[in-house]
Amino acid sequence: MPFERQVTDAEAARTQAKRTGDRAKLDQLFTPDFIKINRFGRLLGKRQTIALARNPNYAIEDVGVHVYGDVAVVSGRESDEGEAAGGVRFLRVWARDEGRWREWAEQETRITSEIEAERLVRSPNHAAGTNHEQYEDVRSNHVSEAAEAPETVARDIRAAEKEYRLAERSGNAAMLDRFRAPEFVLVDLLGAIVSPPARQPAIKSVVDEDSSVRVRGPVGLVVARVERTKLPGGATDQFRYSGIWVQRAGQWRIVAEQQTPIS
Repeated sequence: MPFERQVTDAEAARTQAKRTGDRAKLDQLFTPDFIKINRFGRLLGKRQTIALARNPNYAIEDVGVHVYGDVAVVSGRESDEGEAAGGVRFLRVWARDEGRWREWAEQETRITSEIEAERLVRSPNHAAGTNHEQYEDVRSNHVSEAAEAPETVARDIRAAEKEYRLAERSGNAAMLDRFRAPEFVLVDLLGAIVSPPARQPAIKSVVDEDSSVRVRGPVGLVVARVERTKLPGGATDQFRYSGIWVQRAGQWRIVAEQQTPIS
């Protein structure tokens, strides 16, 4: 059976387990070092994700699958509890272990408007004002369950990520093309698919030093938190992103990125 079909079947099993709240099945479907950024920009590990799983109305649509060896990247829309049908954009990474596909990482972003996004940013519970004990510290991109790649393995990915972000902020199109794979797609803070992404808006300062790197075969996953001070007016925002990198002919290239506001 082609790997794409196997991954699609794994997604179907995941959907059914979510609907019924089958924690044992989800435990089998998630890798031990599973990590997730939920639609509020919060970082969760495997245990936390399974505990919050049950949703009888859960469904997915517009699903796309890209396979890179023993790793698959799946994107689409989902119906999550409290959201409109198909109102959340997701990005998932599956890894093949001993012939079985298991979910390794996930990110969700609510599909919303600029007006709604601005309202959320101004809400009293935004970012540091929240009080959810089940979540990891909003300032960190590390969970105890998720083992990071050895520094010797992650070094090249970090270097590529740094150059790419500098090119992104300066609008260096040639450098961006060098790092982006042909199939690259970005899901922005509004849950919209932007391809190719436009240059970032004018930004006064950016803080994104807190990042973590994980590697499986030819695929690298970067999870980072960003704080931006934008011009004019000095408005600030915070978000998390996942960048998925694939090694081709000795070079790391980014194939997908998703951003989620921290609310």
